[in-house]
Amino acid sequence: MLLLSRKKKEKVVLVIEESGEKTSGGIEITLQVVKIRNGQVRLGFEAPKNVSIWRNELYEEICKEKNKKRENG
Repeated sequence: MLLLSRKKKEKVVLVIEESGEKTSGGIEITLQVVKIRNGQVRLGFEAPKNVSIWRNELYEEICKEKNKKRENG
């Protein structure tokens, strides 16, 4: 796991290379710390429309449902 320290309004850019080559352009996702208050951090994401961004607990639930449907055929 990579841990980064960011201050409010600082950004992190994630680039996912689709072809394995750094020059391919890939998918760019920007993560920004929008607000820090009372021990909570509000994050902002910018990504192409075809990229889904989920909270972990929701994504796990979606995966469970997909697995159930696959098992029940």
